[in-house]
Amino acid sequence: DLVAQNSATELENNEPVKESIGMKQTLAILAKDRLLQCLILANVICLFIYGQMDSSLVQYLTRESVPQLLELVSSLIFTNAIVIITCQFLLLRIMAKVELVHRIQIGLVLLMCSQTFMAINAPSFFWGWIGAVVVLSLAEAILFPTMNVHIDRIAPNNLRGAYFGASAFYDFGFAFAPLDGGIILDLFGGFWLFVVCSAMCVVVMGLYYVLEKLPRPDFTEPTKRELHS
Repeated sequence: DLVAQNSATELENNEPVKESIGMKQTLAILAKDRLLQCLILANVICLFIYGQMDSSLVQYLTRESVPQLLELVSSLIFTNAIVIITCQFLLLRIMAKVELVHRIQIGLVLLMCSQTFMAINAPSFFWGWIGAVVVLSLAEAILFPTMNVHIDRIAPNNLRGAYFGASAFYDFGFAFAPLDGGIILDLFGGFWLFVVCSAMCVVVMGLYYVLEKLPRPDFTEPTKRELHS
């Protein structure tokens, strides 16, 4: 996952972030910008879904006593890295003229397909898991760098540092993934875990659909002085 997250948004924006904004100012921005709040919620859910590959998926395969488990898990990690390294820049170049939100929607459709694939795949079917991770990795290659570009695009010029600071809240998705995913896995099993994740993809698509319709505050110099007062 770090391979995708570390991909530079320089593909579309090379401006450095120069501001250093504290937690108080970041929370003040969050309280005013409904679009940013919706974006953070959507991406927290998205990272929660991705987090299942690093935590709950391995738990599920272990509980199911999958043959050649070590080989399978190693192959999944290797496949994820190879797909991202080989396909990310190509995909972003191909989709360069596609609007950011539409690009994200495409990634979410792929993510939903990967979760559905995992839900119906037999635990012992080695190549089924490899195929599901290929689809998930393609989604990751599109979504992660596009999320970074998107937060940059919606940020006002004088508050870009605060917006990048607020994007750190995305990591709550990864933080809660092992606990909540483990609870779902323990109570309902792997099938329902991935069905829930697939349904969450639909929720995220809905959030991105309404994103641009949400009201935003007036970002002016007085607002900036108010935040720093």
